[in-house]
Order: sequence, then structure tokens, then C-alpha cells
Amino acid sequence: MVKQLREDVTELIKLGYEESAFNRVEQIFKDEKIMPVYDILDHYCEFLTLDLSYIRRNKYV
Repeated sequence: MVKQLREDVTELIKLGYEESAFNRVEQIFKDEKIMPVYDILDHYCEFLTLDLSYIRRNKYV
């Protein structure tokens, strides 16, 4: 997805739409900064899914 956005920025610059390209670059930065958060959340959900039965068995310990 980020690769496609970068290609779009290149095309916008070639066509003379610098302001639109600048806005697109801002979006790329935001997307790249939030991707690690999604990875952490994904790992946490995977952990919960794998250990859910253990958590249920031991919730009153």
C-alpha cells in the first residue's frame, strides 16, 4: 500500500500537482508510523487467542 502511495506521489509531481503530492506524503508518514502499532496489536490478539483456554481456566486463581 505504501509503495502504491509513493508511486502516486511521483506521478502527481510529474503532472505538476505538488500540493496534492505533499498531502499524500503526509499520509504516507502517518501510515508508516502507525504500522508498528498494528503489528503489536496483532501479536497481542494472537497471544490472547492462543492462550484463551488457559486464561479461562485460571481466571479465579
